[in-house]
Amino acid sequence: MSRWEKDLIDAFLAEVEAEDVDALVSATAPEGAPPPADLRARLLADARHEGRFARFVPSVASLLDVDDATAQRLLDGIAVPENWYDSPIEPIRLYDLEGGPKVQNAIRGFVRMPAGSSFPEHEHLGTEHVLVVQGSFVDSSGEVHHPGDVVRMEGGTSHGFEVRPGPDLVYMFVGENGVRIGDVVFGPDTDAL
Repeated sequence: MSRWEKDLIDAFLAEVEAEDVDALVSATAPEGAPPPADLRARLLADARHEGRFARFVPSVASLLDVDDATAQRLLDGIAVPENWYDSPIEPIRLYDLEGGPKVQNAIRGFVRMPAGSSFPEHEHLGTEHVLVVQGSFVDSSGEVHHPGDVVRMEGGTSHGFEVRPGPDLVYMFVGENGVRIGDVVFGPDTDAL
């Protein structure tokens, strides 16, 4: 697997060599018959289990003001389809998160966006922290952010960004006082994005 390919997927999937998956796919097919076309994708999807994002526990715990066990439970919740819902901005999906006393006046959650999608220009109404968990994005400043990066944006700043090629972008955000997109404010006391 090339460095470029590893850059596009998280460390968990980067450990799965393509040849290993292809050998497993071939071994599951009856002799002489081709394996189902979607089997490789299904195998990789099934590999996404609890603990996959464990390396982010310290960052999540700190940013959300929760203990490590809660942070791990929230990270494991990324794999639970029922935790996600459509935001008013297509094709963005959201997963709301609980937080401790220090983040009660912040909007908090995980965001999932497909490759090639964009988050519109928005203003931060307070300090915002973003932790990239999967995929990558390029900020309107041209800076590229990868899994493990924590991006801090100060109140009063604004930007937009685009998801790079590869897996869905999944990131956690904690935005004090919320954000303004156009004339609409999304804050702790308003509906989610």
